[in-house]
Amino acid sequence: MTITGFLLFLLLIPLVSPIAIVEISSSPKGVAIYASIHDPIVIISDSDFEMQGWPGNGSENNPYLIEDLEIKSSQTVEACIQVSYTSVYFIIRNCTLTYETLNSGYYKPDGIILHLVSNARIENCTITNLSKGIHLHFVENSMINWNSLRFNRIGTVIYESTDCNITENFIAYNTEIGVFLDGESNRNRIFNNTIGYNQADLAHAEYNAQDDGHDNLWDDNKTIGNAWSDYSGEGVYNISGYANSVDRFPRLVQFDLAGPELYGVTDWRVTVYPGPCPFSDLTIYASARDQTGVDGVFILYSSSLNETWTCIEMTYTPTEQYPDRYIFHIDGPFYSFDFIRYYYVWANDTLGLDSTSEMLGNWNHCIGGPNPFPLIFGIMITVCGAIVVSFIVSRKKRK
Repeated sequence: MTITGFLLFLLLIPLVSPIAIVEISSSPKGVAIYASIHDPIVIISDSDFEMQGWPGNGSENNPYLIEDLEIKSSQTVEACIQVSYTSVYFIIRNCTLTYETLNSGYYKPDGIILHLVSNARIENCTITNLSKGIHLHFVENSMINWNSLRFNRIGTVIYESTDCNITENFIAYNTEIGVFLDGESNRNRIFNNTIGYNQADLAHAEYNAQDDGHDNLWDDNKTIGNAWSDYSGEGVYNISGYANSVDRFPRLVQFDLAGPELYGVTDWRVTVYPGPCPFSDLTIYASARDQTGVDGVFILYSSSLNETWTCIEMTYTPTEQYPDRYIFHIDGPFYSFDFIRYYYVWANDTLGLDSTSEMLGNWNHCIGGPNPFPLIFGIMITVCGAIVVSFIVSRKKRK
């Protein structure tokens, strides 16, 4: 190789030797991302699910899905979500339902109304500041699970409905009553719920539940009843109403009003320089704690704010130093992290309360241009090489 070729090779080294720098920052950026805003929903037949574009086909193995929505109703509608005259399988999941303003007078719509419906599931919804959180009327063979119903007029109303399971819900601070079953409701099972402080103020005693129906069961018929804020701590819990129902396995409620505390969420940024230099892997950390227990911690990420978010449950990996730690990890190699440009962490507790981190992400991703450090290094080598060559040439001339 000639001296000129060697010098040219030294100049090209920085350009063909790309590196990737991963910068970790503890400062959160952006704001939280929530469910998609949606208008109130009215479905009055099985075919409406398909006509309105809800995914699924209505079978038991592939039910229609109404999920991940935020709906604020007004007085012009009966409910945030109303489903009537259906027999197909469907799920209402992960929805936040409320009234458009906090101070709005006595009349407000309901959260969810099911009328002449079977095979429904309502799960993991948060319903607040409405007339009735969930209103069942002529409903059969349906499940109400893991919902948070609070600060409504009535938590759950069950009229003329049979064979429904109401389990693991958080029903509290409703201004009239927590759970009500009328005289024609029978064979429903209400257990493992947290029910408390409904109509609880200085002027009234607590009014957590009333059962006027027949053969409704308030425990799992084995060992699990409900958690009550007004349970004495001894014996059974007597349910108000003509049915003379009892919860045979009650427990005193462990109460909180907040979702898990999220902290220590990794905020990372990536700068990628040109060339085939892969990342080995990706790890994001988060810590979550709650006085009644963390139920799950999830990371949601996307390459764009306007695209569908991928949701993956984080793995609980406690250590002596970090007892509340959860980890999201993907093995490399990667040539780009564009698929996780934005992300946030969501967690819920065993009472159905949730919390969301601020939105974080790869804010300085894909900043082009060569890394200045190898460029400077290459220039230094080149200059030194030129000096050496000049020195050798000058010595030859002297001779």
